[in-house]
Amino acid sequence: MPPTRPMHIRFSSLVWSLAWLGLVVGLAGAYPTWHLRGSDGLCAQGCAGAVAMSAVLAGGVLIRAMAHAGPSTVALGFMATLPVRVAACCVAGIVVVTEYAICAETFFIWLGVFYLALMLRESAWVSAAFQRDADRVSLGEISRPCRRIWDRHRIR
Repeated sequence: MPPTRPMHIRFSSLVWSLAWLGLVVGLAGAYPTWHLRGSDGLCAQGCAGAVAMSAVLAGGVLIRAMAHAGPSTVALGFMATLPVRVAACCVAGIVVVTEYAICAETFFIWLGVFYLALMLRESAWVSAAFQRDADRVSLGEISRPCRRIWDRHRIR
């Protein structure tokens, strides 16, 4: 079987879109957080944003590395690493809360909000990469081998 062509995934587009989304989410919640928890709440919000951004960017690095093996590996890797990344994000949050004197309730609420928003953006990034790859296949720019056994040996 011929080797699978790598997918073209731009990591820089993920970084910029996550930065903008994180900034928008953080600014949208800054006043309510400051109103309810003061400057300690804003510190917890910023730390939660940093932890969530680090976790999602680490996932993006993994996805980008898997792109060399083709779209099936990217799809499997994205789904398989999702629970691991959520757990790593929670563990990192626990470490941050125990090491530094920040408001734990505010931190974990914002960690969930930031991680959910950023993970949805990462999912859209991977989905767009699949769409671009499918477009390249349909235009004949690249070819992908058929992985289904019943289609490989069919009489045409």
